[in-house]
Amino acid sequence: MDSWQPIQVKASSPGRVVTATYSPDEGVRFAIDDRRLACHDDLSLSGEITAVIEAVLIGARRAWELRYGPYDPVGIAAVRVRGVSPRRLVTVTLTGEGDVDVRLSAHALEDTTRPGDLAVEIGNALSSALTAYVHHAATGV
Repeated sequence: MDSWQPIQVKASSPGRVVTATYSPDEGVRFAIDDRRLACHDDLSLSGEITAVIEAVLIGARRAWELRYGPYDPVGIAAVRVRGVSPRRLVTVTLTGEGDVDVRLSAHALEDTTRPGDLAVEIGNALSSALTAYVHHAATGV
């Protein structure tokens, strides 16, 4: 690339309930559309969250490769890491093969009074999982 441009990725879930943006400086930020949230239960919301995380991770990887060249995670394929939000409402599991699994506690929607609260929980769980993933990639442990 001739000029430096910041990596920034934006993605929306299929039902447009959850949107996410990623940048190296700010990490992953989520937003939940409370008008569309009313049509979803915990299980379908998990699917929406999973889809947007997968999309933003794919976008971030593509942006990385455009800037720095091929991404070659040697020994990463067997990695499986988990991140849990502080209130234990959201669990995110990532694998080295690119699989993403999001689980909400049985009462996640009841225990968060505003959609923004749940978005923060999702972001915290994903940040925790990504930190573990990067640590493993860097140290092999």
